[in-house]
Amino acid sequence: MCDRCEIVKLSYDEYTNNVRDIVDSGEKMRYCDECRNYIILKKWECMKCNSKGTIRNEREISVNHCGESVQWLE
Repeated sequence: MCDRCEIVKLSYDEYTNNVRDIVDSGEKMRYCDECRNYIILKKWECMKCNSKGTIRNEREISVNHCGESVQWLE
């Protein structure tokens, strides 16, 4: 089961690939794909004013700043 939502039964790929260490512990947490994507922050930069920001990677949505789409950073 996913350690975040506790609803989704993990597939083999999710169980082996979506793993994060628990701070100050030897244990690990395992996540379904949707929860894993939610906890990852995507970084963006506005090409017009050079502002930067982050957004949760829950779903692919467009982000506009200064009336234009932003550039996604690695």
